[in-house]
Amino acid sequence: MSSNSFNTRDTLKVDDATYTIFYLRLTGRPEHQILLVEAYAKEQGL
Repeated sequence: MSSNSFNTRDTLKVDDATYTIFYLRLTGRPEHQILLVEAYAKEQGL
């Protein structure tokens, strides 16, 4: 990739946990799985 390619994640300054939750929703994961991942990330301080 070129150094001037557009990267939404870097442009919007989204942290890893938020990006992961967004990805899980985008890919149609069940809500209970999303909540589990979100709770784990918060517990771990991510």
